[in-house]
Amino acid sequence: MHFFMKRWILLAASVLLAAHLAAQPLRTCYRSGDISHISTEYEALPCAGIPAARLRLERAGFPDGSALYVLYLKLEQETKLTAPKGVKLTAHLPGGKFVRLEQMGQDVALRGTLENGLYLNRFKYPVSEEDMALLRSGVGSVEIVTGWGPDDVITLPFPDNAFSELVERLSAAVDLAAKFPAPALEGGLAGYADNAHTVMITAEARVARGDRYLYNIILSYLYYKNTDDEDVDLAFMIGMKDTHTIPQDTPIRFTLRDGSVMEFPQTRDDDNFVYLYPTLEELRRMASVGITGLSIDTESGLIEDSFPGYSDFSAVLAAQLQLLLSASPL
Repeated sequence: MHFFMKRWILLAASVLLAAHLAAQPLRTCYRSGDISHISTEYEALPCAGIPAARLRLERAGFPDGSALYVLYLKLEQETKLTAPKGVKLTAHLPGGKFVRLEQMGQDVALRGTLENGLYLNRFKYPVSEEDMALLRSGVGSVEIVTGWGPDDVITLPFPDNAFSELVERLSAAVDLAAKFPAPALEGGLAGYADNAHTVMITAEARVARGDRYLYNIILSYLYYKNTDDEDVDLAFMIGMKDTHTIPQDTPIRFTLRDGSVMEFPQTRDDDNFVYLYPTLEELRRMASVGITGLSIDTESGLIEDSFPGYSDFSAVLAAQLQLLLSASPL
């Protein structure tokens, strides 16, 4: 009785976590060793004098219940900047108070200009729980030191409290997710290639089981340096006795646990092998909501399978996606 009760509690927690991940602007949520890592996606930070600014937040939770945050800031500017380790960000608070954060290290990725002609400058700061509470309370302006010279300073004013409002929203998302048990980071990487214009990361193949067939699944991640965009590709081999040629543009249909259907075109001609280009949002939905069925119409017959409960297929997608995003340059 105790064994089945434990399994029910773990399943309920997984369902609640999946629902939360689908509802919140989260990028990663996993446990590595005894530390849980939860991060948001970048969100736009309105500020005067900068063509574009974005902010995201990561929370590292420790076994004693304490946490350390990491604030990631991206600025698109006309000049390329590489802030050295140790320079400071100063956030000015009401009443003359301030918070100082220290740059963690240089952004060493090779980048030219973006397609819009601007440079992407990135900054990364650890934030204690005490300082995070102050950042949420109200920030009138931020000074970012970008070098050791007297003029190496960027000042960003926030008269409408946009900085604190965004930090409040992102920190609330990661703090809420921290109330759920984070899944352990699983698997390994099959490849990591940092090229002139892209970074490509490939997860090791993992096997998922359906009612009829086995599936050898591989997720691949691509980051584009000249646009600061990313893609994730889904490939899987269907283990079956018969050979089915799946022509390019053949519809590949996944039925999810909520009854919805997601359809993607096959991107190449191949036997028993499927290669798809879902968006990151679509892949995250497949992993979090869960896949219950798969169907492929081929010239030689229908390939159809089902996955009871929270299927192995969805679990493999979720695990590989977290692995790839944890290793991504963002």
